[in-house]
Amino acid sequence: MQDAIDRFETEYKSSKKGWDLGAKPKWDEMVKMRTETTLPDGTRTMTDDEICAKVLGVKSGYIKGCGFGPRSSTIQVLSVINK
Repeated sequence: MQDAIDRFETEYKSSKKGWDLGAKPKWDEMVKMRTETTLPDGTRTMTDDEICAKVLGVKSGYIKGCGFGPRSSTIQVLSVINK
């Protein structure tokens, strides 16, 4: 099963047409954040769902561009991050 960042790429990147307008910078930001939140031992301080929610934003329980709502733990983490 693909993680949220890979699903975003699959959804917004076409082998024929390339990236949808505006999607590539968001994907780049998510990949950068994934790298920055991965510790040297391989553990992650943020999940891909949390990264997508942070980069794309959450509105009414829906993560824009990902087609799924955040889990309750994601909402709790984002409320702490956004403070």
